[in-house]
Amino acid sequence: MAEIVRVWFSAIARPGTAFRTLEEKPAPGWGLVSALVRFVGTALTSILALRLLNFTPFVPSYLTFLADSDYYRAEVFFLPVFVIVAWPLSSALVHLILRISG
Repeated sequence: MAEIVRVWFSAIARPGTAFRTLEEKPAPGWGLVSALVRFVGTALTSILALRLLNFTPFVPSYLTFLADSDYYRAEVFFLPVFVIVAWPLSSALVHLILRISG
């Protein structure tokens, strides 16, 4: 985990070095952990701040069981879960597109 954060911050100052470091790492594991770290960070900063400031979503919730006032509270918990499901599915779709296109 500490190495992922170190590479992530080094990408800001030295992107070339960070990408060379990432070439040596195992792709699926590092990709999933990086996406998860990013969305847990987003959930604990941006989304939690919106919840604590009692903001309501710009668009009403399409989920009938989820009230607009509880939307951000639910998003703090379900955003990382969404990434765990969506990241492999989107990666599989990109892989399929690349395989079909040759």
